[in-house]
Amino acid sequence: IVCHDDGGVELYFDDDRKFRTITSGAQVESTTSDTNFVVIAEEDDSSADSIIQIRTTNTSASSYLMFGDGDDSNIGKIRYLHSNDDMLFYTNDTEKWRITSGGNLQNNSDSGKLQLGTSEDLELFHDGSNSYIKDAGTGELRILSDVFTVKNAADNETMILGGQNGAVTLYHNNAAKIATASG
Repeated sequence: IVCHDDGGVELYFDDDRKFRTITSGAQVESTTSDTNFVVIAEEDDSSADSIIQIRTTNTSASSYLMFGDGDDSNIGKIRYLHSNDDMLFYTNDTEKWRITSGGNLQNNSDSGKLQLGTSEDLELFHDGSNSYIKDAGTGELRILSDVFTVKNAADNETMILGGQNGAVTLYHNNAAKIATASG
């Protein structure tokens, strides 16, 4: 343990500095290998949790978990916005995704895509003008339902209606125009 006249404190293990106080708080570090910050609940009890808390007493402020490298100290981050209880996810120092307090997942970029599958072959995206569901894989895009309805964006006009073991009906201006029949 090294205590400096200016108030700084350093903690070493095996001649490698692991912890030091700095003007803005504390720093965990290693000059010889990976740096780990480990929280262990050593109590052998199912209620003994390991908890890292990041708090602010100001309900208008934010809490951050930041990621960086030698070129940029906060190129990626997770931000909790206390004013509206949203969780924001950043890459390249730009917000990419947000989980709202209501549980909605938002991407406010016209170039961002929700990609699913090991080859990212199912995509849901918006290009600024149009919205897409894209199956870019080798299989089919299947929509499974006992009753299938396609409606307008206002949800007040039917365009297509199909039912299991029943007719498929095409509509124009919310009026049925063509329907399949058995036989």
